[in-house]
Amino acid sequence: MKIFPKQKKSPVQFYLLIAILFITLITIYLGSQYGYFKVYLFAINLVTTLVYGYDKLTAKYIWFRVPENVLLILGLFGGSIGGFIGQVLFRHKTSKKSFQLSFRLIIGFQLFLIIWRYY
Repeated sequence: MKIFPKQKKSPVQFYLLIAILFITLITIYLGSQYGYFKVYLFAINLVTTLVYGYDKLTAKYIWFRVPENVLLILGLFGGSIGGFIGQVLFRHKTSKKSFQLSFRLIIGFQLFLIIWRYY
């Protein structure tokens, strides 16, 4: 018997707001000391990994889930390494083909931008 009733969807805006808040606070607090871009990349990847872990936990207990769009948006804005770590560490979203295709397209786009910028 399940204790918690199954929830349909969680608000995307709420999860994005919380993630952006943590990323902003970490960047502001440590940015002047270590460089804002480096701290931003660290913060977004840390938050993305934690969001994957949270979503895996909620998948087991049927609480409010983190929408796939939130995971993909975090990856798009620099958290793709954290997303990959979260997938491997928590074994989460590794077998869903539509999600993996979108995630790989994001990584390909980021690699294109890096190559275009530096070569």
